[in-house]
Amino acid sequence: MFAFAQRRRSDWISGRTLQLSAQTTRARSRNDTSVHKLQKLTTMSARGDQQKYWSETVTPMKQAPNVGHTRKLYQIIRQFSGKPSSLSDSVCDVNGDLIAGSPAKVDPWREHFEHFLDFDEQPITPSLSSSAEFHPFPVYAVSCNFPSEDEVADAIQRLYRNRAPGEYDIPAEIYKSYVETLAPWLHEVIEQAWKDTVVPNDWASDILVPVFTKRDRMECGNYRGKSLIDVVAKVLTIIFQ
Repeated sequence: MFAFAQRRRSDWISGRTLQLSAQTTRARSRNDTSVHKLQKLTTMSARGDQQKYWSETVTPMKQAPNVGHTRKLYQIIRQFSGKPSSLSDSVCDVNGDLIAGSPAKVDPWREHFEHFLDFDEQPITPSLSSSAEFHPFPVYAVSCNFPSEDEVADAIQRLYRNRAPGEYDIPAEIYKSYVETLAPWLHEVIEQAWKDTVVPNDWASDILVPVFTKRDRMECGNYRGKSLIDVVAKVLTIIFQ
């Protein structure tokens, strides 16, 4: 899957803030001395709008798990996480001809990264002499018990901020901001996967993002791939460490 982040429109701005912004624009065009005062009022109004918006958003997020509405909580998180936009850059085929049409543009990327990520699946059998000595591997005391809720919460806190999210587009900041709310739910999911010894398929999927490296931007060969895995999969990886 190829995707790029898309900025979302700020729907939380109130009519009063928009009115102050329009007054500021008119004052600036007339070189009015009141422009600085209007700018300050606009900034204060916008900051108040934003605080009110997030306060109204957090309230249902806190209430949902308390009444067993885990699905509602997940829907709210998805609603405010943004959506990826499709790949739109122009690309050329192997002959250097420009490709038109969105469906056709995906093929060169697929071919490039299939070759880029290709590896030999044939097992390599080492050649050993008949006199080779084998030493027993050391035995380590490793607990195979289910991870506790505290371990899940600790793993969430160890997530890095300002990193691109994975398939579900839910950034680590949301998990870190609502650890007490999300840790019990996430612990239940991880514990079930631990019991079944099978993780959900979407935890193993990632978003492959083309990263430009050099020369012509329209040639797929000038890009390397960067895989973005889901934050939940990162939490599970931290627990294993």
